[in-house]
Amino acid sequence: MSLSFECLYLFENTEIYILEIKRTDLPPEATKSDIYKWLLFENDKLSITELTFLALDSSNFKEVRFFQQGYLSFDSDQAIYIRESSSVQNILHTKDCNQLPSELVSAVQHALSDM
Repeated sequence: MSLSFECLYLFENTEIYILEIKRTDLPPEATKSDIYKWLLFENDKLSITELTFLALDSSNFKEVRFFQQGYLSFDSDQAIYIRESSSVQNILHTKDCNQLPSELVSAVQHALSDM
């Protein structure tokens, strides 16, 4: 099966995955917001939520992404995701995109077909 996306960033813990993807199934004239997507996969619900990107900051070995649903700060080893609706810090491990689990690949493919 040919994938309709390329994984750019992957973060995980026992509860969630957060990943940034680049869609490869869209025409070249598609907007950046259509091509690049941040997705939150919740293991217990087996569901994917598209995170609404607002802004980014890159400085001193740290990357920061702001979403309508929360805040993500990461480096080459770990990430911290804080949901907008709570102050709980989700500590995630930075993973290589080659370690993308097959069930997550399937879920992303399915979610993209609905977008």
